[in-house]
Amino acid sequence: MMTDEWRSYRRLQRLNRFRHRAVNHGLHFVDPTDPAVHTQTIENKNGQLKDMIRRRHSVVDQILSSLLKEFNWRERFGQRNMVFYNFWSQVAALYPCQR
Repeated sequence: MMTDEWRSYRRLQRLNRFRHRAVNHGLHFVDPTDPAVHTQTIENKNGQLKDMIRRRHSVVDQILSSLLKEFNWRERFGQRNMVFYNFWSQVAALYPCQR
C-alpha cells in the first residue's frame, strides 16, 4: 500500500497484512529512491470522481453510495466503445432468460 505521510497512515504498518510505503509530499510526489512508490494513480482517480460529482452539481449523502458504485462500474466496464455491450452483458448475467 502506498500513501503520503499523513500521520493516521502510520498505523497501517501495525496491521502486518501488507507492505506500507509512504511518500513525503512536502519533498516529492514520487519516491526518488523507488519510482514505483507514488500516490499519483489514486490521486488521479480521486480527481476523476470529484469531476463526476461536480458535473452533477451536488451530491447528497443518500446518493453518494450509488454514485461511487456507478464510478467503479464505469472504471471497470465503461470503455467508450463498449459501454452498451458491457451494460447488457451485466444485465444478462444478473437476470438470465428463463425458458
